[in-house]
Amino acid sequence: MFGFGLKSLDQLRRPLGPTPGPMRQVDAQYVSTLLPDLHRHFARLKINAHRRFDAEVQELLARIADPGPWGALTHGDPCPHNLLVIDPQPVLIDFEWGGYRHALTDAVYARMLFPTCYGIYRLPPSILDTIERAYRALLCTVCAPAADDTCYHIAVVDGCAFWALKTLGWYLERALTETDEWTDTLRMWVLARTEAFLTTAARGDACTALQDTLHRLVVALRQEWPQIEREVPVFPALCQGQP
Repeated sequence: MFGFGLKSLDQLRRPLGPTPGPMRQVDAQYVSTLLPDLHRHFARLKINAHRRFDAEVQELLARIADPGPWGALTHGDPCPHNLLVIDPQPVLIDFEWGGYRHALTDAVYARMLFPTCYGIYRLPPSILDTIERAYRALLCTVCAPAADDTCYHIAVVDGCAFWALKTLGWYLERALTETDEWTDTLRMWVLARTEAFLTTAARGDACTALQDTLHRLVVALRQEWPQIEREVPVFPALCQGQP
């Protein structure tokens, strides 16, 4: 996963056929296209975005597009259903979204409630802490900033912010305008993943304009959707004896 050079990956991928570009740049460009719709939703909900919202998001996307020492070969869609257990090890499958991008977009995947999955469950805190410590320990062997608590926190917030914005781009329109059997599930995805970003970002002073704006969004959506549970359930297989 780590230590695989960007140039090497691009050289291997190029002969296999055309691509829209390196995944880190595709990710950033896609999130950038979501901003006009987000502002439209803010206006509908009578939310005033922080004056630095757009600028701060563009700064975030610049770090996503050019991750520097945080660059790693990532899966991009590490859902539980993309794991096969081949004794004695689980192995990842389905690398169609794989690419060289910011390592923390994969590292925070469980913290952000598996954002490309169709279910929504959480891990017990003890398990989440264990896997995140293991990921960071390995990352520290090849990425010096990962050993610095302040640098690492900023990178974690960047990863969470990336998934929060993608979630809003994917689902907020439908959650606000459609009513069907999926509506409350979409609303839970929007709220829970936005709140997961806010919980993480609140521990420091990273992405403050984004924090401010998305906090206003959550307050407005909780008023619109009072029926949505505030607590995401633990994976059923892991819930016995867990909070």
